[in-house]
Order: sequence, then structure tokens, then C-alpha cells
Amino acid sequence: MRRMLTILGLVVMVSLLQAGEVRAGSAAIDTYSSFAGPALSATVVLNADTLHGSSVLPGTVAIKLTRGNTSSGVLYDDGYVSSFAHGCDGINGTATPTGEGAAVKTNQRFLGKDWLPPAVKSELLAPFGITPDPLQPLVFSDISNAVCTEGQDHVWILSFTGTMQFGKKQ
Repeated sequence: MRRMLTILGLVVMVSLLQAGEVRAGSAAIDTYSSFAGPALSATVVLNADTLHGSSVLPGTVAIKLTRGNTSSGVLYDDGYVSSFAHGCDGINGTATPTGEGAAVKTNQRFLGKDWLPPAVKSELLAPFGITPDPLQPLVFSDISNAVCTEGQDHVWILSFTGTMQFGKKQ
């Protein structure tokens, strides 16, 4: 738990946003396979564990973006993440295992998906001087290093890195 809290603390050190966003089901989320604009390095830590209780509620997401010497970060509760039914990776933190593993499950949930609430996009992009465009949303164009780590109280925390860019309709 200490490691997880340290990571969360580092991610939100630059910027903090607390917003309870409730989003529609995953069917309402657009998916993009073509990307434009600057590439931003991202680190994400989140609680998708649906079995175990902890001080970090399911759906809590921390994101840090960096590009050059500029960085931004947010910590917020995400309705999309809290709706995950298959835990951290389809194996850990779920009552109904699907068995995909961290890399496959993370790509299915986040790669090319427009899942971030508008206020979160604005907060993340402001330090870079970028205004979010709903027609070209901030999405992951690449995801790597997806790992589920067991924390205090047996809660499974997902962390991953990747590149975020702006989705383009083809």
C-alpha cells in the first residue's frame, strides 16, 4: 500500500483535480485507431478491484502527462473505471475471472478509447497550452507496461504507461 500511495502522490504532485464524473456505459465510448497532434507520455495508476475494500475506492484514477520539461497530473473518481466488472486484469480483483491478463485487458479498456471526462482533459492539457477538442479527443495511441500489483488489504491496482495523442475519425 505504501508503494501505491507513493506512486499516487508523485502522479498528483503537479496538479490535483477531484471530480466525481459519472459516464454512460462503455458502449457510449468512442474508439479511435488514427491519431494526430503532439505525443504526450502518460503514467496511469488506478483501482479497478471489484472485490476488496480499501481506502482507495474502486474507480480512483491518477494520471500524469509529460512532454519535455512540462508535466500535469490529476487524481479523480472515474465512473467508467468503477464500472469494470472483471477487476484489474480479468484475473485479479474479480469474482468472475475472464483470464485475459493485464496487457490484453488494459488495451481492451483504454487503447484508442475516449474515456476521460471533459474536465479531466482540460486539466491535463492546460499546462501544455492545448485546449481540448471534442472532435479530436485525448486518447491512448500506445500502451505498455500494464501491471497489476497487489496492495494493502489484497486490493489489486493497475498501473501502465503509454502515449496519449488526439483521436481522428477516419
